[in-house]
Amino acid sequence: MSPAARRRPRPASPHARSPRPRRALGRAGRIVAGLLVGVAAVAVPASSAQAFGTVWGILGQHSEHERVTRLGLQCGGTVQAPECFQPVSLDNLAGKRGSFGAVGAADNIPLHLHRDRDYWHCDNSDWVAETLHGIRGRYGQSDTDAHRRLYQCIQWGRDKLYGTSEIGGGSFPPATPTWGAVPQARTLWKNRKPDTSNPGVGIFSTTCTYNGTRGLRPKCNVLEPFGYVLHMAEDFYSHTNWADYADPARRLSVQNPIGLGRSDLAPFLDLRVGYRGTQPGNFTGSCYPKKKCGDKRVIHGESSKDLGLNKDKGLIDIRSGRVTDPGTPRGAVVVEGVSNVQRAVDMAAREARRQWVVFRQALTDEYGPADAARFACVLTTDRAEVCDRQNVVVAVATGADRRAAARGARAAAVSDDAEVSAGLRLLKSLPRAARVAVVTYDRASGVQDVDRFVRPGAARIDDALTGDPEPDPDVSREIARDRDPEDDPTITPVADAATPGYTPGADEDFTHGSEEGAALNEEDEADPDSPQSQLDAQPAPDADAHREDAAAAASTLGAAPAPAFGARTAAASA
Repeated sequence: MSPAARRRPRPASPHARSPRPRRALGRAGRIVAGLLVGVAAVAVPASSAQAFGTVWGILGQHSEHERVTRLGLQCGGTVQAPECFQPVSLDNLAGKRGSFGAVGAADNIPLHLHRDRDYWHCDNSDWVAETLHGIRGRYGQSDTDAHRRLYQCIQWGRDKLYGTSEIGGGSFPPATPTWGAVPQARTLWKNRKPDTSNPGVGIFSTTCTYNGTRGLRPKCNVLEPFGYVLHMAEDFYSHTNWADYADPARRLSVQNPIGLGRSDLAPFLDLRVGYRGTQPGNFTGSCYPKKKCGDKRVIHGESSKDLGLNKDKGLIDIRSGRVTDPGTPRGAVVVEGVSNVQRAVDMAAREARRQWVVFRQALTDEYGPADAARFACVLTTDRAEVCDRQNVVVAVATGADRRAAARGARAAAVSDDAEVSAGLRLLKSLPRAARVAVVTYDRASGVQDVDRFVRPGAARIDDALTGDPEPDPDVSREIARDRDPEDDPTITPVADAATPGYTPGADEDFTHGSEEGAALNEEDEADPDSPQSQLDAQPAPDADAHREDAAAAASTLGAAPAPAFGARTAAASA
């Protein structure tokens, strides 16, 4: 593969002129296409028979794409925006009864009558070993062609994330997204204010209509290409043997291909990296449509009786994630007590979470941590007005002496002005060798650590003070050894002194450890109203009291209900 083929697509400005359309449709064709868009919400999506479903009750579908996306990206418990999508924002992304949502827009066939091709299902990347599967002669396509089709699918996803697509587009509706989600994101914030179109919020506001990033609501125009990315990534696990098993009661064949039974996310679906021409042995996708496959290829399967590879249909409980009523033979295969359709749904939901992490990291790489944080807030919160409120910096010492446990939760309540906040004061006073967790209180979404938007190394003290997005190489190497890519490839969650459930010891205090902070220590000791003196006068709080302190601090700042303070932070050495 040439270096050019592996290069990340260069983000293009969403305000540049669109390419001149090919005259593939005449005037009459455009009129017919426009009429089709008008009835798209009730049309049967022709391609949906070969993917996780996007509608309910037609062709055996149960809105599988919507439900997978909700499983992966809905808020609840300690998970709050921007790590997930609030209800109306999730409706816009995942869809709801009667609408496709961004993730289902790819299956809205009237949008694809002009200059688009069918890559969003990751089909036709099929190849299996002839001897292992009892095939006489050669398999129906070469392994080189199978690799090429997988590369095209993933490159299509990268185009939808990073820039203008070489595959879809056009200058008039109906068409698929012309701009990638990352370059389109710049429209979410104009004149130092967020996009407050808030689609779907209020009586007179409708949810997003997806017509190729040509609408007037910036949030919809960013969600649309991101929804296409999710569609492709989710379908990968339904349309390949990555996570499933062959039917153990039957011999291996093109109608019962070997399954890999993997539980790790496919590394090449991390669109920051892309496909580099390597995949596990015995990996295969499936051929679609069946009429073009012949009898020497693994087929996708287009009916409930076809012995194909797809695991597209099943009834998904969006609360528990349990899948019942598998609608395809491959999906109904049970190995070790788990059905193949359950495995596909579990992996697809995890992949949806990863794709959101990847998107946010791509925003950080392109725009820096501050703008990336603002964009993530607009996309995930239902009322984007809250995204314009100021963050407050909080620092929590996480050294061996475990200081600052109780005071840490109160630090943010001192001031809305980051320049005089107690958290920033602590940052300035800590010794350079201290281990810290740098956290922000955000009015829109509660408590967030800065590492949700930057690389782990950037949490060092001087970065927190200056806003420098470049990581310290030494710190980055240290943090990288402890990363948990399956959970979140950009941070390392660790416990700290402010984690709920931790009870501070009676001998803990909030003294400053640096020479620079010595004067502050003396002031704290002399001042009976100082936080340190108040802390000294109080008994050590228990875990419940500590959680109350955290909630009170967030409430003082006007924060919405959110995870308790310090529930997930990233530690870094200064």
